[in-house]
Amino acid sequence: MEQAQGKNSNDLKNLVSKFESSLREKHRLKEIINANLGIKDDCKQLMIACNGLLTKTGAKKEVAVDEALYGVRNILFHRFGDTQKLAAELDEVSQALFVTVCELAICYQSPTVSL
Repeated sequence: MEQAQGKNSNDLKNLVSKFESSLREKHRLKEIINANLGIKDDCKQLMIACNGLLTKTGAKKEVAVDEALYGVRNILFHRFGDTQKLAAELDEVSQALFVTVCELAICYQSPTVSL
């Protein structure tokens, strides 16, 4: 009986962990990008702009759109003082993000949630 309770407890912990993970910003961004694979081609300019900003701040280039965008988000939130020197790069990211969001609005499909 105790073994069954332990298994049920572990199952519940795993389910809660997956649920909490699905609520995180980084996870949601990745799911939206992955559910809308067609926009990956439209994200090339966004990748170039994000990686340009990341490189200028000394951060590593990313190979995935969601990781690059999340890296820019982290710079904006955690190193806001550095952004004054990055006006041109932020403008490029902003313009590319605008195009990507418009494309996403046209072809958006909700990601499936599996727990």
